[in-house]
Amino acid sequence: MGDVTNWIGLVVNGGALAAAGAAGFAAWRTLKVEQARDRRTEDDRRREEPGKVNAWQAVRLDAKKHKHYGLVMANRGENPVRHVSVASREWVKDAYPKSQSSPVLHLATLPPGTYFFERLENVFGWDLGQSLDAVYGAVSPVMKADRLGIDELTFTDTTGQQWIRGRDGLLREVPESGQTDGGQFGDQRPDGAH
Repeated sequence: MGDVTNWIGLVVNGGALAAAGAAGFAAWRTLKVEQARDRRTEDDRRREEPGKVNAWQAVRLDAKKHKHYGLVMANRGENPVRHVSVASREWVKDAYPKSQSSPVLHLATLPPGTYFFERLENVFGWDLGQSLDAVYGAVSPVMKADRLGIDELTFTDTTGQQWIRGRDGLLREVPESGQTDGGQFGDQRPDGAH
């Protein structure tokens, strides 16, 4: 009778051990699922402010219906971004393929708001920009000309993380190995003055 009791005890203990192992595995899987969800939540939180920074080609019509081409820069976040660079393509009249690279627009800081930067033929390539609310005349986005548009928008957020939005419109973090200390603009002006 003692052997049967030992066998029953062994089976019960083995069952308890298996149940504990299954519970441990279930807890481990739950932990991994929770950690993955926390990483996604943190990634979404990190991308929230940078995701509110964008640029697009636009045209402004003045009172005489003259067209003024430029860029609209929008920072709908709560904080300014720094070291902003926008590479874009512009319309070229009587030329093929009707577009060419515009001078890169460099901004040391882009405060919250929406701004229009008119394309000019000067050393900077652009005017100083003004709030879209203060621009005289209607400003419309250029939406149908695929050969025109933004090739690349780069900026640094308030945490020091650099971001890039490519021609596809997707926002990507610049890996730390690819980050610079001041972006393309740095603290220099095109005329060489500091």
